[in-house]
Amino acid sequence: VGVENHVTLEAVRVDRFALLDPFVACFVALTLVAGARFVRRGGRGPALLLGAAVSAAACAKAPGALVFPVGVLVPIVVRWRRGNRVFADGALVVLGAIAVGVASYAPFGPSGAVRAIRYMFDFQTHHADREVIVNGHFYVNAPWWSDLSFATAALGRPVASTVAVLAL
Repeated sequence: VGVENHVTLEAVRVDRFALLDPFVACFVALTLVAGARFVRRGGRGPALLLGAAVSAAACAKAPGALVFPVGVLVPIVVRWRRGNRVFADGALVVLGAIAVGVASYAPFGPSGAVRAIRYMFDFQTHHADREVIVNGHFYVNAPWWSDLSFATAALGRPVASTVAVLAL
């Protein structure tokens, strides 16, 4: 923490910017696969896996919850329209989601879990509202390439380059 030209500067933390994105992407992909399997087969396993996957995506990083409408609601509506039992399967989806959510935050204790969840949502909704230092330069708004810069600093050039090439 420091002050420059009457602006308070904070130490840059890269752990919540891009390092959790690959995990969220994997959990989102798992949610979509589990949703497709749930639509085709139904049953306890796919329903529990669907709930667990969507909860893991949301627990890893707040934007992971955005897969819920497509990954969970659409499969449930499709099964309902086909005349399948939705309430029992929906209850299993909820049970799988609660189990993963509790397992993710239980180590913090009840009040610590609430604080951790609140911090995650506060951070995700406000981290773009502040100034940022990228490669030693002060920016009012983060440049478009800042996530790649943070990933390079945290993971190293070989890993960040591989991710960039695969993304392209």
